[in-house]
Amino acid sequence: LSVKIYDKFNVQIGMKNIFNNPTIKLLSDLLKNINKSENMIEKAEQNEYYPASSAQKRIYFSCYGSEKNTITYNIPGGIILDTIPDIDKLENCFIKLIKRHESFRTYFDIVDGNVVQKIIDNVDFKLNVSSANYKDLDFCFKNFVKPFNLKLAPLFRTQLVKFENDKCLLLFDMHHIISDGTSLKILIDELSSLYNNENLEELPLTYKDFAVW
Repeated sequence: LSVKIYDKFNVQIGMKNIFNNPTIKLLSDLLKNINKSENMIEKAEQNEYYPASSAQKRIYFSCYGSEKNTITYNIPGGIILDTIPDIDKLENCFIKLIKRHESFRTYFDIVDGNVVQKIIDNVDFKLNVSSANYKDLDFCFKNFVKPFNLKLAPLFRTQLVKFENDKCLLLFDMHHIISDGTSLKILIDELSSLYNNENLEELPLTYKDFAVW
């Protein structure tokens, strides 16, 4: 709800605000009284590392606690393509997305006892391509999902599986510490746009800006 309010009204409403104003009428009155300029997230200054958000800290400690090497926080997905795409072009589209989104170049570490996120300039990326029988589609998906090392970027992986009927399966797997369900949809939408030679609008803010804010 907080995210949807921000998307619609460009106003940041925290969880405390929502619980203290649990009806549409109360939230409406709250929105009218908030000065939008005070809720605008600003771009963070360039630094060696940045604070992790509260959600990222919870996920980090859960992954390195009793659930080490878990895939609980993986967000996998896949789409079936009716034809085999231009693999070089598809790989180049992924490289463009990696440059566009800092989350794909982010890893996590501990500095002075605090969880921080570090963003690197470049990530070596290669689209993995394999072949399989179409009847093994479910096995391909399950075998693709593996634990991530949060101290190594990128925290996402891809694979293109070609089948004997000329269909193929494009697989994605991202860690929840850098993404959510909405992120997967954005990834697929932007990948499709780039593959179709469409231009993407410049991103005004990134997640690190929110974390610093």
